[in-house]
Amino acid sequence: MKIVHIATTDFGGAYKATERIQACMRLYGVDSQIIVRSRSLNTDTIEAVNTPLKKLFSKSRNLCNLLLSHGEVVTDLLGIDITKREEVRNADVIVLHWVNSFLSTATVRKLAELGKPIIWVMHDMWVFTGGCHYDANCGRFQSGCGHCPFLPYSWEKDISSWNWRRKQKLFRDISLSFVAISRWERRCAVSAGLLGKRNVIWIPNPINIDIFKPMEREELRRKYRVDNKKVILYGADKATGNKTKGFQHFLDALKEIDDEQYIAVCFGRTSGKEYTCLNNIRMVFLGNIREENELAEWYNVADVFVAPSLQEAFGYTVCEALSCGTPVAAFAVGGIMDQVEHKKNGYLADVRDVRGLAEGIVYCCENRERLGAAAREHVVENNAYSVVGEQYHSLCEALLSEENQYGRHK
Repeated sequence: MKIVHIATTDFGGAYKATERIQACMRLYGVDSQIIVRSRSLNTDTIEAVNTPLKKLFSKSRNLCNLLLSHGEVVTDLLGIDITKREEVRNADVIVLHWVNSFLSTATVRKLAELGKPIIWVMHDMWVFTGGCHYDANCGRFQSGCGHCPFLPYSWEKDISSWNWRRKQKLFRDISLSFVAISRWERRCAVSAGLLGKRNVIWIPNPINIDIFKPMEREELRRKYRVDNKKVILYGADKATGNKTKGFQHFLDALKEIDDEQYIAVCFGRTSGKEYTCLNNIRMVFLGNIREENELAEWYNVADVFVAPSLQEAFGYTVCEALSCGTPVAAFAVGGIMDQVEHKKNGYLADVRDVRGLAEGIVYCCENRERLGAAAREHVVENNAYSVVGEQYHSLCEALLSEENQYGRHK
């Protein structure tokens, strides 16, 4: 079986999931390749569409897409046709991931005309909304969007409505299978009118449990010079700049604790002010951590990982922390509720309840050993490569057995 995975870039959370899904499928003998718009990593499992000579045209195309977009509402009218690529033509199954600024509805339609099964893994809400990656709980994607709260104007047939109807036509005309990475995302996708009666399957994201695993904590705590502190860890790709990740709520929760026995450690890209001290709690910013082994060490150093996201399709940092045996204090949202069980492997607070989040941080720190054992067990049972790989392998085999149904326009 040959699989080709399509993603825009080879960095970020969605790409991390793409790479791990490829790895877990390879356990089952699947010949797998990843195609990205442009490549920054040097690996033989990734092929880039944009050679240096094509980058100028690609940037011009992306600029046009950005001009058509409106901030949070992403419009991909111009895409890159990859149907003539050997990896695509030789594939038995095509798997789409996060493809913004790479594929358009027109180029997805051309892929479907090849007559191969196509799986679209939904790493956020964009696939079934009028252009936003997260809808801030507006819910308008269920009835056609329009009156978008992210736009500076508000009317029924705005760009979000136009995007929604364009996607609806695409999904009505071609055959696709959708994978939701959490039960919450599956419920949202099923309720979205543009998917119609398309099949939406829940398969959680995989993680390498041999990298993200419990380690000798005391030695690591001495290594990072925090052996006399309780470590509160927080991290995200855009750690301080992405409001959906809830950094401000994290700060507010720390103010509720205000105890010098704690230290807050943050990783990921930062923007604006970097705090060195928040009342009695010292804060340390690590920046981006690209090496997974180093990241796993920090999860082990931590007494608790905090995930104050306001919406979250899955939450890879949550999964990584739990896999290392570190309990998680989080808001009860989205895919996090698939992973964190209240007072069993972490603590769930109501959304925006910073006092409850603070209580959860303290609770996890005081019960780390008990909660951590259950955290590790949960990930091994639900997110190990062998577990998730089997689900994807079974899905691909089922689609190939019905191959004659694909490529037909309904």
